Amino acid sequence: MQKNKNTYMRHLLLLSVLLLVSCKKDITHEAINQPIIQEVTAGDSLQENDFEDGRESEEFVFPTNEKTPSDFIKNSNYEILERNEGYLDEDKSKDVVLIVREKDDKYSNRILLVLIQLNNGGYKLIEKNSFILGPEYNNDDFKINDEETVSISNRLLAIETYSMGPKGNLSLYFGLENEKLKLKEAETYNQGAGGQTSMTFSTKTNLVSITEVNTMEEDMPSETTDYKFTYTSSFSDFDPEDFTTKMYEAQPSE
Repeated sequence: MQKNKNTYMRHLLLLSVLLLVSCKKDITHEAINQPIIQEVTAGDSLQENDFEDGRESEEFVFPTNEKTPSDFIKNSNYEILERNEGYLDEDKSKDVVLIVREKDDKYSNRILLVLIQLNNGGYKLIEKNSFILGPEYNNDDFKINDEETVSISNRLLAIETYSMGPKGNLSLYFGLENEKLKLKEAETYNQGAGGQTSMTFSTKTNLVSITEVNTMEEDMPSETTDYKFTYTSSFSDFDPEDFTTKMYEAQPSE
């Protein structure tokens, strides 16, 4: 009886081992045949060709010196929209400001190129700005500014934009210092429901004068406030929206 019991236990133990091995083989086989899923998170590195179709083309680098103003955009995708001449430096040779834009793209930013005429008759690019004028048209095919003027007069580069409504008017005047343009004066005028606001700024005194007119009252009373303000920016990085916003926000609190 004891012998039969021992034999039965050995058979049961053997059967358990066989079942365990069989299960292990099934699990291993199933895992091997499972598809491999790789999660990519924001911190994972991606292959170079992952963004091949979405890469931006390299920006055209305008040359530093050329024989004629039109040579500055040769072999490029830019076209000259406007060319104006005047005297910026102290010599008697006329300097040039160009307004250029990507060909057949009226929604792209226009770029100002400021060229100084050299003694040998060639030209040198001293300044470039892509923000002052911005695009000519918005997405609805309307001009962003009603009128624009870019000119060189009295040794100053004048950039003036005029618009109806809240956008208003902006005039910027830059002078040459060590072959770099520096802001000299600025004027703004805005008109909205119930009021008019005009501001003038001079870097000579670092003084802003702001006049606000209340058009809701019959006699249209006005109030003028003067306060100190400084704004440091190179011509190439000068952003009119940033400038006017900071100039207005610099008013002393009541």
